[in-house]
Amino acid sequence: MAFIRCAIIAAFSFFFIKSGAQIIYYPAGASQLLKETAIDMAQLLQKAINGSTVTTAAYTSLPANGIVLVYDSTVTHNQSCKIESNGTNMLKLSAAQDNGLVFGIYDYLRQLGFRFYQPGTIWEAMPALSSPYKNISSTVSGRFKYRTWFISGGHNRWIMDNNTSYNWDTYFGSNGHNWALYQRRNGMGGAYRFAGHRTDIISGNYLAAIQNNPCYVACYNGSRQAGVQSVPDVNNSNATALWGNAIEQKYTQFKNTIHSNTGLYANYYRNFAFNYGLVGLEVPDGAQWGNSKDNNCGNNDYASESSQQFTLANTAAAKVSAVHPAATFQCYAYSSHADVPPTDITINNKLDVQVIPTAFQMESSPKGLMNRWYKRHDNISEYHYLNIPQWGGETPMFFKSDLENTIARLKEKNSQGISWEASPAKFASLPWLLAANNSLQYNIITDSTLYDFSHAMFGPAAGKVYQLLQFWGDDKSITTGDYIPDNKYKIPLYIKLVKEAGTLVQNEAPVIKLRIAELKAYLHYMVLYYDWLFDQRSNADKQSKAATLCLYLASINKLQLVNSYFLITDIAGRYETGSSFYAAYNTTSGTAYQNGNLPLITNSIIESNFAADLTAMDGLVQQYQLEDAALIKTKMAGSNIAPAQKITVKIGYTNGYNYPNRSEFYIDA
Repeated sequence: MAFIRCAIIAAFSFFFIKSGAQIIYYPAGASQLLKETAIDMAQLLQKAINGSTVTTAAYTSLPANGIVLVYDSTVTHNQSCKIESNGTNMLKLSAAQDNGLVFGIYDYLRQLGFRFYQPGTIWEAMPALSSPYKNISSTVSGRFKYRTWFISGGHNRWIMDNNTSYNWDTYFGSNGHNWALYQRRNGMGGAYRFAGHRTDIISGNYLAAIQNNPCYVACYNGSRQAGVQSVPDVNNSNATALWGNAIEQKYTQFKNTIHSNTGLYANYYRNFAFNYGLVGLEVPDGAQWGNSKDNNCGNNDYASESSQQFTLANTAAAKVSAVHPAATFQCYAYSSHADVPPTDITINNKLDVQVIPTAFQMESSPKGLMNRWYKRHDNISEYHYLNIPQWGGETPMFFKSDLENTIARLKEKNSQGISWEASPAKFASLPWLLAANNSLQYNIITDSTLYDFSHAMFGPAAGKVYQLLQFWGDDKSITTGDYIPDNKYKIPLYIKLVKEAGTLVQNEAPVIKLRIAELKAYLHYMVLYYDWLFDQRSNADKQSKAATLCLYLASINKLQLVNSYFLITDIAGRYETGSSFYAAYNTTSGTAYQNGNLPLITNSIIESNFAADLTAMDGLVQQYQLEDAALIKTKMAGSNIAPAQKITVKIGYTNGYNYPNRSEFYIDA
């Protein structure tokens, strides 16, 4: 009897282990991206299903059960995925290429309750599941053709992050991979990548041709010298034909190479539509459009830069379409060619135009420029900036109202979508990028995402963190452009809030305390950055501050609070390459980083830094209080304070070129 009982228990245990084991199958010949996504899905499900074992495997014939990933060319939308499950032992996800499959995988995980608020395991929210199978038969799709952000300045391997495992990913190194993974987990890719500037064309035979034929180069400030910023002379048909042919030939050669050996180039082939499906026609950055005459080429006067841009784009599109009839195209409305072209210039109906309205244009207000474009052409998207390092070191310097108005306009105008050039700052940028993405994809209002993030991650300190995030997007507390030095005077308020948040989580789980610690570490970065940036001395005279900042950025790089790689590159780049400072602090071989072994920051150091910051600003913290303008107005009325009889204000209007520098005046009369 005891033997039978033991046998039953053993059989039950075997059944439990067997039933708890799951396999995620991907096609043989899949890309590295899909394999890694399958591994990520397996790890997440194994965490969520107690006692389970989830593994991955390749297949050559379609499995009958398990979780099966399928390349299916009948799913035509590039960010669509067909999801089918019987709810018990089979889940099949099908899409044409990687982009659809990856989107579908993480959309399904979202439906199961997974949330990814930030890069890193301490920022994940896991559901408690009994099974990975949900009864479902539907096709999920991404809304908006373009719905993404990319890291301003990029991320590459460097001395503190020299991991070579992710050279197939969007960004290199461990940190780069983690940021790319965060984007994929939250469906932040859109259906297509925007190709950007085509500096790659100005090389080889094309460069030799324009060097040998100066009349092919637009006459810019009296010169036709060929260089990396040259554009074709649109008054010369041979020049525009050469440009169009160069783009067509480069595209044809690349496409044929990839499609002729799909096994060798699986990483390109399985995501070809996303990365290369639309042909970029944009001229090099800093384009030198024709603006003057010479006596050698006999050209007529040049039309506006916008006229030149779209004349050239139309010619190039025709050249490519002659070989690839199904091709579609992309270009920018940017800088001196930001405006809509005159009505006598057609815009190819297969051309997607992405407008940069809030910087680098002198045509109109951003809203006015966008209104003109939406009226002129159907295929319009927008390009915006968010806390980029070049402007403010990845500290908060944007306005929530601008972000929300932009999102509302995208929906109202039936836009193709948006691309953000942004910093990946963990608290100043990512919560807002997540909120914007959720609003565009799921129609969730931005404040709801911020509220959810604060409460899911910070427990009883949620209110303090939510208030902090609100301050970091408030046009009444954040200053931008030339006025960012004012932001350093707000730090005592932020320290006060984080101190109060820390007090509220003293009895909470260690993971919540770790999240508060990262906030403290980010605030200390702001203290060091502002102290260095707003020191009016020369770079040579403030080397010690720059050195302290570089070492701190290196020590926090694994926390991914900011993009340490690019920020250090920017700081070190202010010194001569032969200088002792550059030798010590450059990102490739800086000796200060101890060959990549510089000790990383610890929680005790974070707490020590925060205590020092608190002590240094304690008096300011106690005195700091923001009052609503309406309340201040009532106090003025009762204090015998009268306005001046005459107020002199100089108002300059610079359209969208230095939009962050704008000021707003409210006059009650």
